Amino acid sequence: MTQHSQIPPTEDFAALARLWQSTTTNDSLTLNNEAIIAHIATIAPLEHNAAPTAAKRSSPFSPLSERTSFMQTLMAILQNRERFIQSILAKEHLRLMAVALLAISCVSFFVYGFVLGLQHSLLQALSSAVKLPVLFLLTIIITFPTLFIFGSLIGIGRTFMQTVVILLGGTAIISLALVALSPVTLLFGMTTSSYAFFKLLNVGIFVVAWFLGAAFFRAIYAPPVSTGAVLRVHHAGDDDDEATVLASSQALSEEQAENHTKVQAYFIRFWFLLYGFVAVQISWMLRPFVCSSSLEFQLLRGLRDNVYGDILYSIAHILGLR
Repeated sequence: MTQHSQIPPTEDFAALARLWQSTTTNDSLTLNNEAIIAHIATIAPLEHNAAPTAAKRSSPFSPLSERTSFMQTLMAILQNRERFIQSILAKEHLRLMAVALLAISCVSFFVYGFVLGLQHSLLQALSSAVKLPVLFLLTIIITFPTLFIFGSLIGIGRTFMQTVVILLGGTAIISLALVALSPVTLLFGMTTSSYAFFKLLNVGIFVVAWFLGAAFFRAIYAPPVSTGAVLRVHHAGDDDDEATVLASSQALSEEQAENHTKVQAYFIRFWFLLYGFVAVQISWMLRPFVCSSSLEFQLLRGLRDNVYGDILYSIAHILGLR
């Protein structure tokens, strides 16, 4: 043994070392002029006797491929956003990330929905807590095909699972923003008797949360196209392979890159409008989320046309046209 063998190996490793020395030649693999197996025999007892708590631990800033649980993904969103984004773009454990992001969103929406309905009663709180996650999940399910198919057609080039994770990431940020503002909602829900003010307050809170989630989604899903980039399109149902749209495979010129960025921006605006249009209609179908203290608890209210038809009806009633 050389100077690396300061600690006597165990009997098993000593026997293994003798076996190696009796069967190897001068051409054997070496590490620092020492047979590899001898080196292992020297250091392995230290690892074998180490306490389990000394094993490698995951930090909030370790690669996301090593951290895919609920809390680990949550900490990645809150404290290591850059690494979180890099993991999405590198397609690291996308399915596990999608499950974790979905769980974060559902739990956060449940919490805020409970606070939202607590202004009226415990039954309303439980009802709103269940309906708020359902609202966002239904909106995602209905609008996702438009996002993925149209995005692929115009050459954004995100895979199916990347699109799912990016969308769920934006949704998770919306839900976490709502949780962050839930103490404000709870305070005014317990101290104000104005139903109109409380509704308006929550509209403002949802708008703020939506802009935070939309900014995250826009920045990752369709960033500005730079000059010299190659336009690529992803084939539906294939998570790994991409094919160039340009037959010549030439890089985009400055004018082409600018035009493509504009097309992406117009599409994203269109999809945001569609998302909001659908979300408002579903919220109308699932109402009430907030209920006046003068009314009894209701799980669902009767439907009259749709929310936009009701708005037109209300305007016509105010103007005396009906």
